[in-house]
Amino acid sequence: MKKWNQLAVVIISVVGSALFQQCTTDNPAPVAVADVYVAGTTDAGEPAFAKNGVITKVGDASVNTSVYSITVSGNDVYIAGARGENAVYWKNNTMTTIPNDANTSWTTAYEVEVKNYDVYVLLYGLGGPSNFVKYLKNGVATECSNGQPTDMAIAETNDVYISGNTNDRAGFWKNGVWSYLTELNSRATAVKVVGTDIYFSGFYYDNLKGWMPVYWKNGTMVAVDTVSGMVEDMEVVNGDVYMTGYSNQNGGGAAYWKNTTLVSLDLAGFTATDSYGIAVRNGDVYVTGRDYTANKTLLWKNGKLVKPFDGTSSDSFSALFVK
Repeated sequence: MKKWNQLAVVIISVVGSALFQQCTTDNPAPVAVADVYVAGTTDAGEPAFAKNGVITKVGDASVNTSVYSITVSGNDVYIAGARGENAVYWKNNTMTTIPNDANTSWTTAYEVEVKNYDVYVLLYGLGGPSNFVKYLKNGVATECSNGQPTDMAIAETNDVYISGNTNDRAGFWKNGVWSYLTELNSRATAVKVVGTDIYFSGFYYDNLKGWMPVYWKNGTMVAVDTVSGMVEDMEVVNGDVYMTGYSNQNGGGAAYWKNTTLVSLDLAGFTATDSYGIAVRNGDVYVTGRDYTANKTLLWKNGKLVKPFDGTSSDSFSALFVK
């Protein structure tokens, strides 16, 4: 009986091991699913964001409203823009208005970022006879020199980088202090901070070819393409630089590049496309865009249009965040 018990244990162990191996082979670990957030205004003009295609309105259309940015921190969704003449941002459904002073005609919130529970808001406006740039950290303002801001990123050191343009030249503010990236006629459109590396996307003007897409890594400019185009946004993942915007290749239209390689997007027969936002999660590439002729919002995943923003929606959502 003892020998039988030992034999049974061996058989059960072998069979169990085989079954376990079969189960693990047939049932691999689940692939992480990303949540895709886009923000903008509905067809009726209401400020809103969508999570995986489900739209949440955060205001009404009684005041002219624009939305430029979205970020997600924990379970909280932040979007930023302008409502009437005032810069505003929302945390979920709660709106915060940033009041203008007596000398300010209008202000827009171009970007909202959350870092270590601190809320940063990038502002651009007209104060007195000239435009101004500044950012708020938990409501406390840091003034920047004049220029046109485009994007903001917060480093682990809490340094604040803002991409932008002054005197038709690309550059950036670091904690409010301006530096040029190039002597060329150029634009800087986005900024990403990865560890100690600082990346900026943009384009410069070539007298023969027109606007040429580029990016800068730690101040060194890298040519993206030999055909003209413009870069609107960027993402950096595992050392790869992803940029989206407009390319004149293949008849022209919305496109994105991975490093220096152009990746085609499904344009579904639209003729006036451009793209604005890009995010990379779990190896998947997400891009937002629009067709101006048809007045439709577009969202691509790995180059394919996805519902409900597959060219059938007239809502205007261009800001992108993927978690």
